Amino acid sequence: MDETDIQKYLSHPPLGFTETEWKEAIILNPEPNKLLPYPVYGFKDLAERKHRQIVEADLQKKAFDTLVSRRKAVIQELSEIEGLRKIFVQDSTRLRHRIMRIIAFMHAQNTKNSLMTIEEETVRNRVDTISMCVNAPDKLLDRLEVVRNFLKTNKSKLEESKREFNKAHGLTEDEASGLKRYLNRRQQELEALTKTLKQNANDVEIMLQHLR
Repeated sequence: MDETDIQKYLSHPPLGFTETEWKEAIILNPEPNKLLPYPVYGFKDLAERKHRQIVEADLQKKAFDTLVSRRKAVIQELSEIEGLRKIFVQDSTRLRHRIMRIIAFMHAQNTKNSLMTIEEETVRNRVDTISMCVNAPDKLLDRLEVVRNFLKTNKSKLEESKREFNKAHGLTEDEASGLKRYLNRRQQELEALTKTLKQNANDVEIMLQHLR
């Protein structure tokens, strides 16, 4: 290629390049006597891609820096939460101990107030004994009921035995009448005692409940 061809080549920009871009390439040629500018198609796209990559890298770096800052903030928040948790645990422990002391104190007070005197304990024991003697199976109340029923169901036999006894021992009519009155009074007394014991059984039970 002679000088004329070179000048003709340099005077017209290649397809896809503007005159300004071509002139800039000629001016920026480091060795004009040895080198000629040659169009490289796709360079602009590569330059734009590189620019986009640089911008994307900057954005990623900023996002990473933001994540690092956020991570530090989260670590700080977790540290503060852990401190609050320890304080809460300590306060809860102290509160539980205080509640236990209060419960123990109240129990001690209730126990102290519920202690019976010697006189109260004696009365309670006596009432327990009376209740046991009256209400327990085969005790006084049951025996009185048995005697009362026996007198009712065996009245005719008892009268017959009384007559035979009078004949055998020579009881007079007045003595027999007196014995009959005596037996009737005893039966009435037994019935009255049975009724009284039944009526007072509830009172005895209430007294026992108050003393327990």
